[in-house]
Amino acid sequence: MNNTKKALNLKRVTIFTSIIILLPIFYGLAVYNELPTQIAIHWGVNNQPNGWASRPMAVFGIPILMMLMQWFMIGTYAISARSKGRARRMEVVTFSIIPILTIVLYVVTLAIAMGMKLNVGKITTLLIGVVFVAMGNYLPTVTYEQQVGSRHYPKPSSAQNWAVASRSIGYTMFFGGLLMLISLLFPMLVSAIVVAVIIILLVLFSIRGAMRHDD
Repeated sequence: MNNTKKALNLKRVTIFTSIIILLPIFYGLAVYNELPTQIAIHWGVNNQPNGWASRPMAVFGIPILMMLMQWFMIGTYAISARSKGRARRMEVVTFSIIPILTIVLYVVTLAIAMGMKLNVGKITTLLIGVVFVAMGNYLPTVTYEQQVGSRHYPKPSSAQNWAVASRSIGYTMFFGGLLMLISLLFPMLVSAIVVAVIIILLVLFSIRGAMRHDD
């Protein structure tokens, strides 16, 4: 199937995803009086909090910041995609990341603030693993012309090089994501090592793809 058919309406996507991102605020309002004045919003590998925010910032500020990040991402994509074409399946995956992360991590953050015992590291690893599997599955379907933001990072010099690079990066993300999911069965250190290896491989494949010359 042609990956450029039925491209998403970015204005509608922006409105819809913004609503989804802000929806958790209603949950925050419902439990507002049960929350402490300072709420942990960041945790280390040992699952111990090491970053805090005020209650209003955690309940209202974080969703708003995530919405602004979504706007920036869609806006940047829209500008770049005007001359490069659209990859619908990757759009669906990419524009779903921030809304899903916001909902899950927002609820988890407030639940922990109210005393629930949850492992933030494992939850985050699960989410990132799923994202990697999804993106790795669809990245090879993106054509050379559909790459966006090419001015911000080195890119392969031809469609042939892009085909090789996108497959290498896509397979790394897909199988790396699966390894991240499997790593949930082990201590968090294992997940951290898996993530580090995946990042290194992605960087190496990106550099190799950018430097590769046509045969």
